[in-house]
Amino acid sequence: MKIDFTNIKAINWTKKFHSLGKASLILFLLFLIVKIDESHAEGSGDWGTATNRQSMLWVPGNQAVSGLTVRGSMMVPSGTPGYNAGHRLYVYVKQGETVFWGFRRSGSTGNIRVRWFYDATSSGFFPQGTTGTSRSFHGGYEINPSDAGGGFGRPADELAAHTGPTQVTGTGYTGLSFINDTGADRAFWVEISGTDDLIIPSGFNINFWDITAASGTPENYTEQKGRVYSRYWSTSNSRSNAAQNNLMIQNKGQADAYSFHQDFGFYVPIDNTYTAATNDYFVKRIKFDGSSGGWTNFFANQDGPRNHLSFEENRKSIAGTSSNNYQYPLFINDPDPSIWASTTPPSAVLDIIYSEKAAPATGGEANVNINISLPAIVDILIDINGNGEFDNTDVILSAIYESPGNYTIYWNGEDANGVELPSGGEVNFIASVAFFPVHFPIYDLEQNLGIEVTNIRPGALSNEFIFGMIQIFPEPD
Repeated sequence: MKIDFTNIKAINWTKKFHSLGKASLILFLLFLIVKIDESHAEGSGDWGTATNRQSMLWVPGNQAVSGLTVRGSMMVPSGTPGYNAGHRLYVYVKQGETVFWGFRRSGSTGNIRVRWFYDATSSGFFPQGTTGTSRSFHGGYEINPSDAGGGFGRPADELAAHTGPTQVTGTGYTGLSFINDTGADRAFWVEISGTDDLIIPSGFNINFWDITAASGTPENYTEQKGRVYSRYWSTSNSRSNAAQNNLMIQNKGQADAYSFHQDFGFYVPIDNTYTAATNDYFVKRIKFDGSSGGWTNFFANQDGPRNHLSFEENRKSIAGTSSNNYQYPLFINDPDPSIWASTTPPSAVLDIIYSEKAAPATGGEANVNINISLPAIVDILIDINGNGEFDNTDVILSAIYESPGNYTIYWNGEDANGVELPSGGEVNFIASVAFFPVHFPIYDLEQNLGIEVTNIRPGALSNEFIFGMIQIFPEPD
């Protein structure tokens, strides 16, 4: 049976597999209904405006489980002990563009100081500087959280953050702003502190926020989406009081008033390093509709929770955090194609040949002949007993190929215990090909209601291919 895998780029496998179907190889394609987002802001409004949901940012403190040693350093002051510059929240701004912004701290006490910085020695996507010219101040203001009506730099509610700054949209909230007048396109990052410029010890939630880049003049601003990103997102939800840290999950197995919004998730660009172009990307989107997180960290890489073992071991779930294995930036929107351009779609063809062994041997065997246009990881699940579940008798064959070409994976006809299958038996083959695989190690997701991975570009906008109805489940904490 020959299957064309053109345009299949990345599927993340975990240790649990569930499958349906009896054919030798079953291919299911789920289609995505496209919703056009006409909002102008870039921030919390992209995750949703429903008032019965929470999709908040967590600004870590320095206390126990909620502190930066566990939850990362996103938005904390860079002078904080234990700070990791790789966790910064960035906006990429072309020379002459304006950034409008607003953050609403949950609660009614304590001003916050919001400051923007850039690295004068770097125009890269992830500047790391913490002192001197590598951390240049570029504007900032104190925001009074007791201003319940909104005010400068503080969206009043979900809809105001979703609509965006009045300077761009004519309605929404009044954004504070800065202009990139540094002479180069570059990334700016935000740091939020108390009025003493130090970390706020207890940490806090930001429930409504916006970072909108715009080109043009005040008479005619044009929003530029796909500019906001971080490699290590620190989020929060499931709070009956958004200003506090008490965990609340109302309905097990169902979304509730404190779950993530239906559009909560991220876009990730993966650089195609095998083409002549220096910056061309595959773009994926991952969503966690209605899941409950408490405090949850999200990041993405090519390996998994670890990166120092074999590729099979790297991608297995582990206990504890993996805060230093971030790699790819996670965006709120499709990364701006003028900066993160699409690559050429890869292709793959798998030809699965299953046959009975020649006498006097008994049982069967199979060869999977593979042709790939780019380096890839190939996984084949052999469902020995056809029970629709991965269990102790089934076999997983995996191979990583570092060059394009033709390859063959052989199966000797034995189950995982070395027992030969009898002649005439029925065997299910479930396969995936992963070009530039994307892994999303998730830390401390309290309740997962499903993970949706969508191919954004290149190629057609569609949900990822799922073989034999494979469902992906994260390991428990």
